[in-house]
Amino acid sequence: MDTSILVEKHIDDGAKILRYLFDNKWKISVAFWNKNQFSNEWKLYLAIPILKKEGARSIYLRMTNRIMQIQPKVSLDIDDIVLIQSRDRSAIEIRNKLAHDSFLNGTTITIHIKGNDSISGEIICYNLQRIQRK
Repeated sequence: MDTSILVEKHIDDGAKILRYLFDNKWKISVAFWNKNQFSNEWKLYLAIPILKKEGARSIYLRMTNRIMQIQPKVSLDIDDIVLIQSRDRSAIEIRNKLAHDSFLNGTTITIHIKGNDSISGEIICYNLQRIQRK
């Protein structure tokens, strides 16, 4: 995917991935898009509670298999996704901001965070409560 510009299709495909993972009993505490300040590419960040316990490699392998099963195919691949721990400073800051901001019935909201060295600035968050599940 060309990730220098985040377009609606990427946001929609991110929601499809989230919906599919939720339908398959995955736990995700925060999901958001952020433009990497070094590569200037948008990445989909997923805060996964079991990341520390199971390890990134194991989760990436399982996630790759799941994403390949999504029909119709999505424009994102595993290289567009970054896993972070649910206790990551940025994930906590986002959860706190979302507790005070209203989505106004939308599925995404744009907020600004201080974050850390790798995640900061403008982010586009998914309202995980509004991602329709089976």
